[in-house]
Amino acid sequence: MTTTAEAAGIFVTQWPLRTGRPTGRHACLSVLEGNGEPDTAREAFLKAAQEAGVFVREA
Repeated sequence: MTTTAEAAGIFVTQWPLRTGRPTGRHACLSVLEGNGEPDTAREAFLKAAQEAGVFVREA
């Protein structure tokens, strides 16, 4: 995954738990709407992934 749009799609269609999902999804969608910062969405995604036990390899 390399874009905020991909992250938002994962939250909507593939996220394994409700934990972290609303906050992360909201952060990603805010960026896509021009109302948020990509770094904020990235941090929200990483936090949600950690809470859900989803492995994320950071580049």
